[in-house]
Amino acid sequence: MVHHILSGPSKCDGIVHREHHELVVSLSTGWYSGGSLCGRFIRIRSFSGRTVDAKVVGECNSTGCRRLDKPPCGNNVIEASEEVFEALELKRFHGPQPVEWSVV
Repeated sequence: MVHHILSGPSKCDGIVHREHHELVVSLSTGWYSGGSLCGRFIRIRSFSGRTVDAKVVGECNSTGCRRLDKPPCGNNVIEASEEVFEALELKRFHGPQPVEWSVV
């Protein structure tokens, strides 16, 4: 599932990527795997067939809140920048949306 929630400095490099209009994602804790994919690109495919390559910049914490106003994300979730949603032609206000992904 992909969510549109990227905020604050990324865990990989400390940069607030939403201000840079980049194709970036954060992976849920299990997929983040201790940062082993930091800086690497993943290919995301929506079920409409659109694909985009996005850079892994952080962790979508599945085990607890990073901030008081943000609940933990679920397992097997990608948080994505608005640019990723646009490239995949996903509607970001329609909640989590199913996608497939692989490391490029």
